[in-house]
Amino acid sequence: MGIFFHSVTLDESKCVGCTNCIKRCPTEAIRVRSGKAVIMSERCIDCGECIRICPHHAKRAKHDHLSMLEKFRGMGARKFYMIFSLTDETYALLSSARAPAGVEEHDYYFAVAMLDHSYWILGSVLGSVLGAALGLDTTGVDFAMTALFLVIAVGQWKKAGSHLPALLGGAATLLSLMLVGAEEMLLPALGLIVLALTALRPKLDDCYEAKKEEVPCS
Repeated sequence: MGIFFHSVTLDESKCVGCTNCIKRCPTEAIRVRSGKAVIMSERCIDCGECIRICPHHAKRAKHDHLSMLEKFRGMGARKFYMIFSLTDETYALLSSARAPAGVEEHDYYFAVAMLDHSYWILGSVLGSVLGAALGLDTTGVDFAMTALFLVIAVGQWKKAGSHLPALLGGAATLLSLMLVGAEEMLLPALGLIVLALTALRPKLDDCYEAKKEEVPCS
């Protein structure tokens, strides 16, 4: 039988065997045994309906750690390439995707980064060559990147254990814009964000743990 990774987990200490989750599970992946719910991994599709419907908050979702570097731990020399190739799109994929059954996790991450990097290079070359050859008017096409980043930001906002990093990023960007102007704002904004996140790392880690326990983050 294959090994399944699931984000939905059960806190048996909170489960009372009320069967609400059984009635609402779309794949009939839950049974009650010895007075506690049991999730059948081969049937569960991680839809989250049991989390939403449970009146005792016995179901919860696992969340990734704040730092992507935790996923790269133990990758040896490949870790440096993973850091180098960590674009917005690669981050979005690695923060949500799971290695298929039978595939070593670090090999999967490395393959995703390599493929994403190669798509960037190939796409840039093809775009340059075809753009020069065809002479198409591409005015406004760059808005697609803005839309992509917006979708990624909204997805991360919904998943995040704390919205503080996003709020800090917005505040640092606005402050940098006001101080040095639009042409020079990027590096100061990034520097402020790095300093703020480093200083608040303990609080953010606490919020991450609180999110796992489904308690308010103070």
